[in-house]
Amino acid sequence: MSAEEKNPHLRSACMALYIVTGAGGVLQFFDGLLLVSLVILGIAWFMAKAQRIAARGTIYASHAEWAARTMSIGGTVLFPIALLIGCFIIWHSVDIDALKTSIQNDEADNLGAVVQGFLTSNMEKISHITDIASLPPTFWWVRRCWVGLLRAKQKIPIDYPHSWL
Repeated sequence: MSAEEKNPHLRSACMALYIVTGAGGVLQFFDGLLLVSLVILGIAWFMAKAQRIAARGTIYASHAEWAARTMSIGGTVLFPIALLIGCFIIWHSVDIDALKTSIQNDEADNLGAVVQGFLTSNMEKISHITDIASLPPTFWWVRRCWVGLLRAKQKIPIDYPHSWL
């Protein structure tokens, strides 16, 4: 009797891991949902750790590694890169001169109004830039979770669980 036959719940747990990982990964790129996504990713991280232990010696061990790598690469590499690219583009594409001048002149009493005016006049542009900067990592995250979910459903191991793609 194989390890998969002894533990039929491994496949369901693996598929649930992909769903939770995918949801947490996608939510981190939406405005105002970063804290929610961090809680979900924390749950997914614990699920991946438990899955690694439970799935040793089965095809689902590669899935647990794949999901853990998805969280690791997405959260520590792609999310910060998307954030930096978004900040760089925002810095160079919005009218930030009034804000720079106020900060340089140390106008503490007027700074709040200047920041509020800057955000009001540039919020739509900032929102579009952050949406565009977060699209590639979001698609990457969804693709990895989708591929893993389909392979787990078909009872096929991940060929290269340490791959970035």
